[in-house]
Amino acid sequence: MKIDRTADIPIRHRWADYVCCIGYFEYEEEFHLISARYADPQRTTEPTNAMNLYLRVLKEPALRASLLEALTPDKVDQITKLREEAITERGKNIGFSAGFMALCFTGLALYALTRFLAKYIGYEWAEIITYLPMFFAFLVVFPVQHLVQGWYIRRYCTQNSHRLETFKDKNGKEITWCRRCSLRFQPSKDTHASSAREA
Repeated sequence: MKIDRTADIPIRHRWADYVCCIGYFEYEEEFHLISARYADPQRTTEPTNAMNLYLRVLKEPALRASLLEALTPDKVDQITKLREEAITERGKNIGFSAGFMALCFTGLALYALTRFLAKYIGYEWAEIITYLPMFFAFLVVFPVQHLVQGWYIRRYCTQNSHRLETFKDKNGKEITWCRRCSLRFQPSKDTHASSAREA
């Protein structure tokens, strides 16, 4: 099998940096793992998890987008789609971490409240009062995750420009909005609306 092009894709896995050398067979439109190594040149041993690294490059949107950019740059639509998936996935991960932290703080606050009430009404009554809030405390994860994910995507748009699209509503009024963060703009004030139509 003839490998037409190769590319080195950096990847971080379990607090270690690696580089995967991946080849592309154009006729079959297939990728093949050639080798994997540590990013640190002083580590000359070959990693034992080369196949796991290769599968991560193929599956994770951000890594696969980098792979396509290096070996098949003509697949612009697919690369753009993968980049957008990576942004959304990153926002979800950050949101979930924030939600888990909020759950921990909520648990600590309810525990402190229980100890405080126990001084005045006894520990059993204090537990009865805080039982339901403690039972449903895990629900705090979801709104926090949603809020943080929205904040992350809006922040990304602010730093890297919006993905604008213009359409007409049922009344024929033109509406310009960002496909990524759903922020709406006034068409008359939006300097990017014309470029969005061309795209």
